[in-house]
Amino acid sequence: MNVEEWSAELAVRPATDNQVGCLHRHFERLGYRRADRDARLATCAALLGLDGLATMTDLRQGQAGQLARMLAGIRTRAQLAAAPGAQLPPDSPGARARAMFARWEEAEARKEAARWPASAKTKTRLLAQLVSRYLAAELAARQRQEGTRDAR
Repeated sequence: MNVEEWSAELAVRPATDNQVGCLHRHFERLGYRRADRDARLATCAALLGLDGLATMTDLRQGQAGQLARMLAGIRTRAQLAAAPGAQLPPDSPGARARAMFARWEEAEARKEAARWPASAKTKTRLLAQLVSRYLAAELAARQRQEGTRDAR
């Protein structure tokens, strides 16, 4: 079997379980959770320039290998967002998938930001509460010490 025949074979054989598992581990390393399935599939489709991807097992061996090599060289989600699929024509399905992924990323960032107080006034109020709790605890500790000294 020569290289052309092998390449043709890889284009039709379904991805192996090991390849799919490898892709899942790469996405876990990049911070994707189990619930992020749609974002993972959209990212895969965008990176490979596919119209869409229903499941990772729909990939062919050649595609899975190509995607695994791409993901192996990516260390952060920011690098993933700037990966070669970003240069797709704006009307292509891959670009639409990438845009959907970007919107999802923004939504996740907003959720994370909502967990923390955003305004300076709120931060100042929380800091004042922490300081007052600390001072109250210090005062209670001193009063206990004074009480034990008086009892002697």
